[in-house]
Amino acid sequence: MLGNNAAVTDTELLFRPGTTVVRRDVHAGRVWTAKPQRVVDDTGRVLTLAYWPGIESLAPTSWIASLATGDDTARKQGLADLVVCTWTLGRYRWTGTALLSHFLASEWFSVHCFQDATTGDPLHLMRLFGITDDTAMRYITTANPERTSALPR
Repeated sequence: MLGNNAAVTDTELLFRPGTTVVRRDVHAGRVWTAKPQRVVDDTGRVLTLAYWPGIESLAPTSWIASLATGDDTARKQGLADLVVCTWTLGRYRWTGTALLSHFLASEWFSVHCFQDATTGDPLHLMRLFGITDDTAMRYITTANPERTSALPR
């Protein structure tokens, strides 16, 4: 699957299952995160990648510090660093969850399915982060008013 948001029709351009690829999140021309992930499938329309505990990646050091210490100040500093493009990347080893990600060509979103790495149980991020149904719907409505105007209020 190529980065031009068009579905790939030439099978020679698809990633083979089992191949390791590096996903990079880029902001303002700078790498924000870089993580190796395993290709599960690539149809040309949907690229499915897997990620599991123990994989080493690069992430902003402020985010790494906030995870290690639970310090919300460090997490907020990471957001400030993102705004002014002053972050530093450090090595981070993923823990706790397995992740299956689906990237859709020509779509503005991707779908990420988190599972408990030990039990395989799906994690519901609303429950994980203590987000209520009302808060989630307010976020969705604010982010996508044209898609949610017909929903009951």
